[in-house]
Amino acid sequence: MKKACVIFVLLIFLSGLLGALAPEESEPRLSAEQMDALRERYPVYTQDPPTVDTYPVPFERLCERIDTFAYVEITGDIQYYSKNISMGDAAWDAKHGTASSFFEYPAVVISDTENKFKAGEKIMIAANMMFYGYIPELSPGMKLVFAATGEGHRKGQYGFSKIGTYYITEDGFALSAFDEELYKMKETLSGVELETLMYELGKLVK
Repeated sequence: MKKACVIFVLLIFLSGLLGALAPEESEPRLSAEQMDALRERYPVYTQDPPTVDTYPVPFERLCERIDTFAYVEITGDIQYYSKNISMGDAAWDAKHGTASSFFEYPAVVISDTENKFKAGEKIMIAANMMFYGYIPELSPGMKLVFAATGEGHRKGQYGFSKIGTYYITEDGFALSAFDEELYKMKETLSGVELETLMYELGKLVK
């Protein structure tokens, strides 16, 4: 009887030891092959307008100017509008004019990393027409995470860029709309689940 008890204790000890040595279950993540297969539907935008002189800044530095990362669903079709915007130089304005064209999409906020929005809040995300074709083309029903900073030309409108934007697939995985390696991300987030994406992006907001 005593021998049986010793064996039982040893089995419990070995079971605990093996459990401690077993590798932790990793979080679900899309493989490179799975992401490649999805890229036709969720493309990466690597080009910039020829009129815009850009230099890739490390993503972590860009996040210092971001108020929050918002997870939204697009609720309507693209809309267009014009606005007079002075460059602050009368000679330039006289030569080139002050009218600028923009496009925007209506969206509803599902959540955001810094709780700047209320769930269900309706917003518009907009960009200058010079970026048309150089940032994601959106359609009703699409879900994405984008970097929201301040309000645009009117209340409830926020600027939209490819940088910091992640498509969210129907299965809840994230795919970047920008080249994460070009912007020197310490750890790329394409392929992770939405919950992980929001957690990691939230850590970058200053």
